[in-house]
Amino acid sequence: MNILNSVFKIHRRNLNIILLLILNLVMQLATCSLWGQAMQKRALTVEDYLKWGELTLDNVGTKGLWASYTIKYESDKDTLYVKNTKSEKTYSFPYGYKGNFLENNWFICKTPSAVKLLNLKTGQQEELPEVVKYTYNSNTKQLVLLVNRKNKDSEMIVRTLEGAVQMQIRGVTEFLPSPSNELIAFVVRTKKGSTVNILTLSNQNKIKIIASDPYIFTDLVWQGKEKKALAFYKKTNKEKRFENSIYYYNFQNNRLYSTQQIQDPFLSDTVFITVASHKIKISDDLKRVFFIVQKKKSKLNANDISPQVWYGNTYNIYPQEEKVSSFKDTYLAQWLPEHENFKMISNDSLPQFMLTGTQNHAILFNTVKYGPQYGKDDISDFYIYNLDNDKTTLFLRKNIAHPSLLIPSPSGKFISYFRDKNWWIYNIEKNTHKNITQNSGTDFFQNKKQHPRNADAFQQYGWSIGDKEVLLYDTWDLWAFKTDGTSSRRLTKGRETNTKFRHPAYSRIIRGSSNYNGWMLDGVDLTKRILLERLTDYGSQGCIELGAKENKNLLTLDNSHFDQLTQSPDSTTLFYREEGHYLPPRIVFVSTEGVKKTLVQSNPQQKSFYWGRNELISYSTRDGKVHKGLLYYPAQYDPQKKYPMIVYIYEKFSNRLHNYIPPTLYSGIGFNITNFTTQGYFVLTPDISYEIGNPGISATECIISATKEIINKGYVIPNKIGIIGHSFGGYETDYIITQTDLFATAVSGSAVTDLSTFYLSIGPAVGKPDIWRFESQQFRMGKSLFDDRDGYRKNSPIEHVEKIRTPLLSWTGDSDLEVKLDQSVEFFLALRRLEKKHIMLVYPKEGHTLRDHRNQKDLSVRLTQWFAYFLKNEPPAPWINEGLK
Repeated sequence: MNILNSVFKIHRRNLNIILLLILNLVMQLATCSLWGQAMQKRALTVEDYLKWGELTLDNVGTKGLWASYTIKYESDKDTLYVKNTKSEKTYSFPYGYKGNFLENNWFICKTPSAVKLLNLKTGQQEELPEVVKYTYNSNTKQLVLLVNRKNKDSEMIVRTLEGAVQMQIRGVTEFLPSPSNELIAFVVRTKKGSTVNILTLSNQNKIKIIASDPYIFTDLVWQGKEKKALAFYKKTNKEKRFENSIYYYNFQNNRLYSTQQIQDPFLSDTVFITVASHKIKISDDLKRVFFIVQKKKSKLNANDISPQVWYGNTYNIYPQEEKVSSFKDTYLAQWLPEHENFKMISNDSLPQFMLTGTQNHAILFNTVKYGPQYGKDDISDFYIYNLDNDKTTLFLRKNIAHPSLLIPSPSGKFISYFRDKNWWIYNIEKNTHKNITQNSGTDFFQNKKQHPRNADAFQQYGWSIGDKEVLLYDTWDLWAFKTDGTSSRRLTKGRETNTKFRHPAYSRIIRGSSNYNGWMLDGVDLTKRILLERLTDYGSQGCIELGAKENKNLLTLDNSHFDQLTQSPDSTTLFYREEGHYLPPRIVFVSTEGVKKTLVQSNPQQKSFYWGRNELISYSTRDGKVHKGLLYYPAQYDPQKKYPMIVYIYEKFSNRLHNYIPPTLYSGIGFNITNFTTQGYFVLTPDISYEIGNPGISATECIISATKEIINKGYVIPNKIGIIGHSFGGYETDYIITQTDLFATAVSGSAVTDLSTFYLSIGPAVGKPDIWRFESQQFRMGKSLFDDRDGYRKNSPIEHVEKIRTPLLSWTGDSDLEVKLDQSVEFFLALRRLEKKHIMLVYPKEGHTLRDHRNQKDLSVRLTQWFAYFLKNEPPAPWINEGLK
């Protein structure tokens, strides 16, 4: 019996173990099932598109402890976030923008209706309603606010960050802090008139009235980087608009000057001081005040029926003159307050102007002198005008008048200019010219766009302190050239590894600031470290710190793209936005020790959806040349299947290998690559190489070769390939389908279809003849229509329209100012007369690209339906059936 009990106990214990094992197995299976469900992906639908947001770095706090960023959604649920880089504590501000970090523990931003103030230490927030402007003085710890309340007087409030109000001043219409924020200039307006006041921020907050008048003071301007002088307009009412005057206050002698009593003899009855053009400018030496005068015009006679007079020998044709009429007859003038003296600087013969760095000379020119010109850039003679002795000297003949290609130095000694594929230096005092790059052994220009007779100069980076060197880019590196041309030095070592060094956002941002009709670059201190981006030919990207003795690598990315490069104020932390084709944009920061961390990852929902991949491809044309392109795979690609493909064309796309493309229905051209790859299409974007004189023919050769390369790989269904392009890509699309039946369907947007009529058309945007587009720019003909009629005919879609057998969907805006509606209508009528399959969409009140969200969505949906019908054999949408039956 004991034996039986023992055996029973053993069996029961074994049974329990078995049961536990079974239970454990069941739980593991259940867990695996649940885990599998959690990781399971699904196909992206149109309804999912609104989940995507656009991430942008906003600002960075001291020591890199805090950063702000925005996420904008198509549903308009835009939000500004502030996040701690260590604790990851996060605050959000719906519809917030323009954030700023004040001190170490405060953050301020704007919203449509208020300013928000956040104590980063305590988390306490304060809303400041109806604040339209603010500034902060870090020395006195004072916040200055301009409040514009409805149905009440506006007021300026001075307070602490904690909320203690120190001063309230009613009737303030505008204020402007001095460059150091120590002084606040502000205008108070009452029923009796207005006053200009100076507030000294301190414990006492002293106010001094420096001007008063029954009329309106406006447009306050401080001199340079110091608080030495202030200038502003006195603006009269409309009936007396010719009586505007200028006031100037010099803080060195505490004296107010005005043009009011002395300006009439200078202005006479011909010109008046205008406040609608450039701002007042005060010279660095405080001796000169520069302002704009405008010629008085007689009132137009409503009954005048005189004809328009179009002159054939002038630079501008009549429509151009109409476009620039509001800027015509304006001149730069100088006022010497202490001498009560005026001087007109520009004139009708030399109407365009800029100032040298120290404002003791003016550069004058006239881009209309040489009559009709048919290049993109204007040509002009340039004169240097000495404002001290009134001597005018011609220093440059027939040079390109592009603002970035003729730049005065900050110290006023030199002028750099680009000519004959080289950079030159003009010494103002010595009146000498020096070609500083001719013996460098490298090129400082490019023609990657393959435009006729084109040598695009790389941007000038700037000048060293004291104008000792000018800083220039070649294809790869940053160089420093002595301004006398005696020597040069290469500051980076990119040529050896085909690595390009540029200032951050080089392709989108030109360094410097406006200088009337020209440009000005600040001095660069080469003893301090400078951030430069690094980009290789094979797509690797990074960042270095350029140092006086050595360069330091800060960042290297091989399989992604970055932008929005920003250093914390103390240079201890580097922030940037990173993205890849499969990587949604994220904000990343790197410490000086090289520790990298993600601050925020946008669009995490992408992991829940099938997403295609992309790759860089190469193809060869019949001449043996090898070209690049990008191939985007369907989201659920199965190598055992073949897929339809869309070929999206323009010029070159291979540099977008690491660009992230969020899905959207709200594209200005209706086409989105991700939309189609997630619907089961391949998308091919080939680079196109152009032959001068044959833009359509060379595009056809490239696109057919690239498409056949993919067909030969066995990925796609050969008879289910579509093609799409917009603008110049629309022209290419329309031309290509006149030369081949390779494509099952085509879509072209805002396309030029007749080269001859477009050549002889006038661009509505600026009233300029479109001839320049052909002879020296994108259409790459290189000759006039009258020198190469056969070439224009061969490359014009309308000339071969009868050969088209590809169903075409075209679209345009009826208010397109780049390519007029007539071009699309002309092609439509030809196709209609030839009874070709074609539907045209014309969007009302739209331009070259669509801006109205309703129209963007409509076009996106129609493109989806069009390609689905022709490439997937899906039933046609009613509008397609109606148009093609």
